[in-house]
Amino acid sequence: MLKISAIILVILTLSYPIICFADNGIEKFDSTGSISKSSGLLNVKLPSFLQTPEKIEAWRCGVYGALLVSATYYAFTNMDEVWGQSSGDFHYKNHDWNDDRLAFTDEVSHMLVSYKLTQACKGLFSWCGFSPRISRICGASGAAIWMTAVEYPIDAYNPKQGFGWSDMVFNFMGISFATLRDRYPWAYRFDLKLSLESLDYFANTIVAMTLEENNNYIYWLTYQPYREKLPFHVGFGYSGKMADTGKREAAPQGFIGVGISLSDLTPILGKDWGKFLGNFGFYSFSLYVEIF
Repeated sequence: MLKISAIILVILTLSYPIICFADNGIEKFDSTGSISKSSGLLNVKLPSFLQTPEKIEAWRCGVYGALLVSATYYAFTNMDEVWGQSSGDFHYKNHDWNDDRLAFTDEVSHMLVSYKLTQACKGLFSWCGFSPRISRICGASGAAIWMTAVEYPIDAYNPKQGFGWSDMVFNFMGISFATLRDRYPWAYRFDLKLSLESLDYFANTIVAMTLEENNNYIYWLTYQPYREKLPFHVGFGYSGKMADTGKREAAPQGFIGVGISLSDLTPILGKDWGKFLGNFGFYSFSLYVEIF
């Protein structure tokens, strides 16, 4: 019952802009800042069905609604397999702020997921024809509602999990960063990305199930110094490694590196494709060195 209530709450709340806002046109605002002047080496034209329309289009809202219902239902009904059933009493996560044996990589993953979810929600509303301001509000609100529903009631009543204040803090850090990056052109050069240390410990499920799989992810804060001219980024990566304590627990691990992702291709494909692919540039193909 708790899971059904969470699904209904998320679907209804994320649908409210379509019902409540009579937003009949987009603002002439390019959140990518100076890259709007970059035509790109190839200047590949974005297909019309992927372009942002000048007004709200009903068929796009229908596609968004179908994606929303399908994704929400799939995610929340398959959580039992990953995290177990939410069939216990309300409780907080044990060792919330310390001694979680994962070196805070779980919290950092929450920040990345919240960040990308905000971008995805905002991008879908823009694609439907809503203004940048409305899309930005709905993107942040949708991600906040979705991620909060994961913590409460899903995790809060799960005997194996529990409500985590640290997870919530990192959730809203990711949402805030995505909103800041979309609103202010100077912040667009920064990004959050993911990479794998090895394919040997690639997780077959949506989340890591073992310590080795968890330590295999590197979470990157990246910066594009020459966004208009060269398709690469530099960054600081954070991950976990097996601790030297004799226990199965993680110790912090840091990297510096250089890499490329789909969101770096503006100088080659042009600003339209660069802006579109920015929503999918979550993976960084990186060369890096360990610094701790």
